[in-house]
Amino acid sequence: MDILLRVWSKLALLLPDWQLHLRGDGPDKAKLEQMILREKLPRVSILPPIWDESLYAQAAVFALPSRTEAQGLSQMEAQQAGLVPVLFRLNEMMEEMLQNGQSGVLVPCFDEEAYADALLRLCRDEALRCDMSQRAQAHMKNYTIERILPSWLRLFDDLSSDFSQL
Repeated sequence: MDILLRVWSKLALLLPDWQLHLRGDGPDKAKLEQMILREKLPRVSILPPIWDESLYAQAAVFALPSRTEAQGLSQMEAQQAGLVPVLFRLNEMMEEMLQNGQSGVLVPCFDEEAYADALLRLCRDEALRCDMSQRAQAHMKNYTIERILPSWLRLFDDLSSDFSQL
């Protein structure tokens, strides 16, 4: 989240009506709080890690500049709720799950300038955000249990028949 705070330091003055809410209570919380105070970052809060679907309705963009999480459940939940995710492109698989430029934005790994540009564009362009939000929700329908379960059942059937032939 230190990356997101550095990005916010570039955007806060350009987005005076926006707030940054971080969720979590991990080992870096004190370091992040110090960074917020040291850099005098406006409109930033660190909230408890408690999460329920209603909290997504209070947000407009889902920013997760993770160094390691290439495909997270939180990103899928956010898209399902209509939030537009902005993520680092950590691997090729992310393109399928995110549909870069359609239902979310993938930014080159660790490019904080590109990340800031992507967030700024989404925050300033409500029509783009709404369009991508609708596409995110539609795309996530491909990953419902009703769509995925038959594939898994076929896989298990294929595997069990393969093993029975041994």
